Amino acid sequence: FAAVQFDAAVQQLSVYLKSFHRAGRWTFAARVLLAECHARQGRYTDAVLAIERSSPDDPYRDGNEFRIRRFKALSKTSGEK
Repeated sequence: FAAVQFDAAVQQLSVYLKSFHRAGRWTFAARVLLAECHARQGRYTDAVLAIERSSPDDPYRDGNEFRIRRFKALSKTSGEK
């Protein structure tokens, strides 16, 4: 992500989330980074899908609600289908 290699980041984060779903130490942060990577590539619908399944113990839950609204608005203005 920091190296601006979003495709590689999406791939690695997706693998991590499939492998560790809820048991991984970095699961919550990985979801947020995955969403941000999708958004940086203009894939706002994918960004929303990455973070919309929030759980009560997710420390990013409040921020994710904001991100979801932002990504949905960006999706509308960008004309993404």
